[in-house]
Amino acid sequence: MSSSEGYKHKSGAMKRKEKKEEQKKIEASTSKIHKFFQKKTDPEQDVASGMPVETETSVSETSNVCVLAEETKEREPPIKMPRKETALSPLWEKSPSPEDFFLHSHDLGKAGISMEMFWEFHPKQPTQDIPFNGNLVYFRKGIQGSNINRKWVTYNGKKKTLHCSICLMYCAEKYHHTHWIQGCNDWRHITTRLTEHEQSQCHKLASEAYMINIKGKSIKHKLSVDQLSMRHNQVLQRRTVLSNIIDVVFFIGIQALPYRSSHSESVADVFDDDRLENRGNFLEAVKLLAEYSPVLKDHLVKVTKVAKNRDPSQKGRGKFVTFLSKSSITKLFTIIGDMIKEDIVKEVNNAGMFSVQMDSTQDVSAHDQCAIVVRYVVEDKAKERLVRLLNVEDSSSKGLHDLLRDSLSDIGLNLEQCIGDSFDGAANMSGTYTGLQALMTEVRPSHIHTWCYAHVLNLVICDASSVCVPAVSLFGLLGNLSTFFSESYKRIKIWEDQLKAKTGSAKLKRLDKIGTTRWSSKARALRKLCGTYENHSEELYSDLILVLKHVSSSSDFRNSVRHEALKLNENLCKFETILATFTFIRIFDITTPVSDYLQSPALDIMQAWRMVEDATNRLSKISRDFSGVCGSATTFIDHLNEKLAAEDIAISKSFTEHRSTRCVVPANQQHSFEVSCYNVICDKVLESMRTRFATHGKLYMQISCFDPNRFEEILASPEKIKFDAISTAVPEIDGPVLREELISFASSYRNLSRGLFDSDDETLSSAGEEEPDFSDSEPSACKPSMKKLCCQKCTSCAFKLLFQYRLCSSAYENLYMAYKYLITLSTTQCSCERCFSKLKILKSRLRSTLTQQNLETLMLIAIEKDVSLSIKRDKEKIIDRFGKTSAELRSLLLF
Repeated sequence: MSSSEGYKHKSGAMKRKEKKEEQKKIEASTSKIHKFFQKKTDPEQDVASGMPVETETSVSETSNVCVLAEETKEREPPIKMPRKETALSPLWEKSPSPEDFFLHSHDLGKAGISMEMFWEFHPKQPTQDIPFNGNLVYFRKGIQGSNINRKWVTYNGKKKTLHCSICLMYCAEKYHHTHWIQGCNDWRHITTRLTEHEQSQCHKLASEAYMINIKGKSIKHKLSVDQLSMRHNQVLQRRTVLSNIIDVVFFIGIQALPYRSSHSESVADVFDDDRLENRGNFLEAVKLLAEYSPVLKDHLVKVTKVAKNRDPSQKGRGKFVTFLSKSSITKLFTIIGDMIKEDIVKEVNNAGMFSVQMDSTQDVSAHDQCAIVVRYVVEDKAKERLVRLLNVEDSSSKGLHDLLRDSLSDIGLNLEQCIGDSFDGAANMSGTYTGLQALMTEVRPSHIHTWCYAHVLNLVICDASSVCVPAVSLFGLLGNLSTFFSESYKRIKIWEDQLKAKTGSAKLKRLDKIGTTRWSSKARALRKLCGTYENHSEELYSDLILVLKHVSSSSDFRNSVRHEALKLNENLCKFETILATFTFIRIFDITTPVSDYLQSPALDIMQAWRMVEDATNRLSKISRDFSGVCGSATTFIDHLNEKLAAEDIAISKSFTEHRSTRCVVPANQQHSFEVSCYNVICDKVLESMRTRFATHGKLYMQISCFDPNRFEEILASPEKIKFDAISTAVPEIDGPVLREELISFASSYRNLSRGLFDSDDETLSSAGEEEPDFSDSEPSACKPSMKKLCCQKCTSCAFKLLFQYRLCSSAYENLYMAYKYLITLSTTQCSCERCFSKLKILKSRLRSTLTQQNLETLMLIAIEKDVSLSIKRDKEKIIDRFGKTSAELRSLLLF
């Protein structure tokens, strides 16, 4: 009979039995909680007993259980149970094994391992009984060669695998199956795997979470791993947008295009096709690029929508960052310009010496723009780079010196390293006592000043073109012819119709205008009109005579125009005009190659001096060869008469007869022309060449010893070699040692050059056949664009040989320094003139309000294209600098 059927109340034994069963249930449900809140004194005892260390995360995870336990305690009396007799759950029956410490953080709690226990265990980096080189795995090389410990690497001795302790604790769950969490044992490529993991996205995000935690701040109060990943993706998208914008900035800069329209630009109108106003090259290029870049297009759509919804009365941009504003582009220009100058300055400082070229010109806004170009040697090549473009406010020698010194100092160049300069002949630049070059000599006493060879040669020809009446008449006639046709579209139409029968580019030729400053325009005009001194197949002289005859006889033109055409034609058909023409053509055929070489950036002072000397010798030989000019002129007249025979036009081979006057007419007018015109022109050219190029004669005499063409002469008379001038100019060079090194190098130059240049012999011989403009006696310069073409007879080739064989580091240190010094010296300032040609394109009448800083940056990008392209390849560096310009951009662009 049961108790419920026979008795009203339960027996005592039954109550005790039920109470015991209920007590066992409570004990089973609260045993883990009691152990969690028990006071711990020894962490090692906790690990042995399988009890987790208390953390903020574990408390939060068990908060609901704690409340339930408190409620139970209020209903029942406290349960006192010895720790050893506590009935453990099956999950905690044993202590965590070493294998459990290599589980992912999501599984560590199940093994009873807290964060403190995890970091007390890791990292495990044994040095014995391991299947890899511990020095290569546990350490990596720093920038300065120091060993840096990889504290994240930990070794599982049982499985013989490597793990990343940081990723085990902090990486997101989606990276759970990567090698460095499951275990990496690719010992053959272990260093590669280490580098790949250090650069992986998983490791970077886990490291950020680790750094937040070790600073004593809870990750719960910071960004979670998923939030960090989201921010990382957002920053990556913004950097991609800015990278595309930087591409547009470089494109506009390299092509020297205007980047903004004349009116204010609005981002809100980027996709407004109904707007007909010009948005500017920059926004149009960004819009075009957005069609092929989804990230950029999404950015444009977003900022356009925000811009349209903004309150027009709101001042400032607030937190609205588009990367398309004027201020953003100006920042990018400033950063790119600074990086270009930094790269150039780094090369100059590595070279150890440089020479400077400086010139100024007035731009379209009537500001005096000064270009500063430095010449230096990189490896075996000379480079000329624009470093500054400045607005000149004080054009005195003192003002220019202060401007040069301060501007070079601002970018990290010391004027004491400047070994020479090349200026024009202005008094404030080249003055012997108070000019800029005199002030630079005070800074460095061995400073070498060179009057720009190209300017000097220009002055030589200008002197010759105005020395006598026939010369002035000839170039005046050429100028009048060009003006006559450019004044009327009808006359140009007749000229074009006359040239339609020609082929190729000949049908597009026009008459060149005669410049007032550069003699090269005179040489081009004569060559286009008559061809070369010996070849007249491409002449336009006969076509010009036919066109002038047509204009003078046509009733479609006014009588004044017809009269002018008749007079011009009469002057063209004069024998003395043709004689004067061929006199200057013969001179220009000698001086033009010299001028072309003097305008090349890769010239060296020794080669320039050789070419000037050779041109002087050749001019001296023809100075009394008037019969040769007469013969060429007669041949040319025969050629013209043959082409003009059908038009009943004949050009006389004799001088115009003068009517009888009281003045005595010379019996032989040809002899009179020879004495009063030909001889005077040639003598003037020779005199100007010898006097204007006569500076630094002693230095040039000594540096001529470095010319490979004189090596045999040096070996024959070595006692004549002296280097006192060079030793004074470069104190680092020991004169006697330099003499010994030069003799040794000259004796072995042929054998050394044979090993370096033999493979190019066929190329040299075939290339020589394609350059008929240079005679055998005329020195030709090595062309830097042709990598394999070397003449083996110039200082550049000798210096290249020294560099290639690395002889400068052992036996020829002084000789290498001497050659480097010669190649560094500037002989012209033509690089400044080339900069001004680009300045006319950048700062034009339609774009005359550019700031000086933007103008300088645009000039640097457009002129130094190779440096610009190398910087463009490292756009991440540009973005990092851009992001550091403000706190807001730092948060938007930096990880």
